[in-house]
Amino acid sequence: MYAGSNGDKLPDAGPGTYITFKELVKGDLGLPGQSSAQDKIFACPADTFCFDENINAYIPHGHHEQADYDYSSYSFNGLNLITNYPNLAYNGPLHGVGGQGLASVKMPVKTVLVAESAAFFPYSWHQPAQGQVPAVNNALDLVSFADSHVSYIKMYWNSTVQYPNGAWSLAAYYDPPDSYDYKWSGN
Repeated sequence: MYAGSNGDKLPDAGPGTYITFKELVKGDLGLPGQSSAQDKIFACPADTFCFDENINAYIPHGHHEQADYDYSSYSFNGLNLITNYPNLAYNGPLHGVGGQGLASVKMPVKTVLVAESAAFFPYSWHQPAQGQVPAVNNALDLVSFADSHVSYIKMYWNSTVQYPNGAWSLAAYYDPPDSYDYKWSGN
C-alpha cells in the first residue's frame, strides 16, 4: 500500500528505516499519532523475549514493548540504506530494498519486504533456542514478501561469516543459498 501511494517507491527514511518504517506505513493502517505498545497490528503474539545486543543476552521483553523498536515486532528489509556501517569495507554493502521501486525488485516472490525482527539475526520466537548465541541456523520466522504473500520459513545463518573484530554477522547481511525460499537483496 505504501509503494502504491508513493510512486512505486518502498520506504526510505534514512539508515534507521528498518525500524522507523512503521512511522511511514501506519497511516495507511488507520493508526494516527505517536507509536505505542497498543499498536497491536505491529505486535506478534510470540514476541515475548528478544536478544539485547548491548548486554549480549536474551531479555524477557518483546520488541513490540520497547520504544527502541518503535513498538513493533517487525522490521523492514531496508538495511541497504545504512551506508556508514563500520564493516562495510570488509563485507560490502548491506542488502535490502529500501528506497527501491517495487517494480524493480527482480524476484518479488522470494524477496523479503518485512519480517519478524528475530529473522534478521536469526532466532525464533516460535521455537526459542535460549541459552545459545542469538543466531541459529534454520530459525523459523514469519516473513512477508515483495509480491505480498506471507510465509513461515527457515532463516539461514552462516556461523562462519565473521568480521575482522571477531563479531558474528546478522543473517540479513547476506543472501542465503539458493535452496532457501527467500533473499534479502532486491536484485
